[in-house]
Amino acid sequence: MLEFALMTKEQSELLLPLCKDNIGGTEGYSSLISGEDNFFWAGRDEEGHIKSLAFDNSDEFIKVFGDSFPPFLTFNEKCLMVYEDKGKVFSSKKCEIKSITGKELLRVLRLLGEGKMTFDDERRYVTRLRYVNRGLSAVFGIYSDGVPVCCAFVGAVNEKYALISNVFTKKEFRGRGYAALCVAKCISYSLERGLIPYLRCEENMRSYYEKSGFVYYGKM
Repeated sequence: MLEFALMTKEQSELLLPLCKDNIGGTEGYSSLISGEDNFFWAGRDEEGHIKSLAFDNSDEFIKVFGDSFPPFLTFNEKCLMVYEDKGKVFSSKKCEIKSITGKELLRVLRLLGEGKMTFDDERRYVTRLRYVNRGLSAVFGIYSDGVPVCCAFVGAVNEKYALISNVFTKKEFRGRGYAALCVAKCISYSLERGLIPYLRCEENMRSYYEKSGFVYYGKM
């Protein structure tokens, strides 16, 4: 029987080695090294060893490792997909993919929010902008008539992995392969920097990402 407790900031040094090389803990690792106010729930055995760990990023709980978790944690489990097909030949479809930076990121967030911006959206915009300015991540998109209609984010979470997220296409532009092109750009961006791309997706999207060279690693 494990005893669960919320880890304090003073205990964060204990979590760094647990998250650093653990694909389930990559997102938590990035928050630890950046000093962000996110939370970890740890389950210890009778000898005090951490046998279970979950990361709370304020939007959802993410399982880092372990089989037993507190009943009050509600997980929205997604498929963990890690890129392995480094010899993949991407589509040569003619379509301009732009690297989006600065104030243009706000237009992308409006695309993701379908025109409805919230305080959390603004907060994420500032965070993403800082990452881009530090050279740790990028946002790629496809435009139509000067307006972004498809996008994908990619960011280094440690020295080994890069997370691809916020893959989205405006409804009337779906079915044209735009998202696959943006994801391919994110993959290239990661590999050029010696990073392994990974992402989390719903079960019904597994086969879609497997076609792009991703391999299913389990639920997260």
